[in-house]
Amino acid sequence: MDFMSNQLTDSADVTGPLDGGLQVLPFYILCDESGSMAGASIDAVNDGIKQLFKALYADPVVDGKARVSIIAFSDTAQVVLPLSQLSNVPTVPGCTVRGSTSYSAAFKKLHEQIDIDVDGLKAQGYSVMRPVVFFISDGEPNPEPWEVEHRLLTDDAYKYRPHVLSFGVDGANPDIIKQVATYVGKAGGKPFAWMAESGTSAGPAITEIFKFITGSIIASGNAAKPVMTAAEIKGVKTVDEFILDSI
Repeated sequence: MDFMSNQLTDSADVTGPLDGGLQVLPFYILCDESGSMAGASIDAVNDGIKQLFKALYADPVVDGKARVSIIAFSDTAQVVLPLSQLSNVPTVPGCTVRGSTSYSAAFKKLHEQIDIDVDGLKAQGYSVMRPVVFFISDGEPNPEPWEVEHRLLTDDAYKYRPHVLSFGVDGANPDIIKQVATYVGKAGGKPFAWMAESGTSAGPAITEIFKFITGSIIASGNAAKPVMTAAEIKGVKTVDEFILDSI
């Protein structure tokens, strides 16, 4: 596996948390459901989702803090799981295989949902942390100007811009996977992105990355300052601290 990142922090100016509000973290899984994901890739994603949900649900402090959503995309994008507290989710939804690979549809839908979700949480009196997105894809995007929607989502001018972590399974274009990931923080940082090695199964890699993300969310739920300290992901280099900030 090739690790294409060394750190992700956030030093941008953000609005302060709502006084007295419970702190919550919106977490989005943005999953490619295009035809090339059929087989081991989509199975690995669905298994990783189950393991993530199990780990977060097992910790009542984290369950009270994390809000998780799944958005799947192919020709279009759809919300598979609305932003939810996991203890309120009776069954774990999964992704299926369909259509082509519209990154434009994916980023536009995600942007719309973040606006709806964060505004809704704040209206309920919550202090909302900057959303975290885990993007998974294994193919070239459709020939469309998807960078426009991605820029609108990740530009500093967007007050709810999320942290985007990206993963490309075997066959993905590494340059595009790096372009999708965001970096916010120290000068000279690199995108927080991974690529599977050629000819290898995505399953073990996705499982390990989900463990890392789970650890980050759990750390944010159980520490006064929400910090995920350096963690070792099997087969890749050490990940530097990952700070989750309020918006």
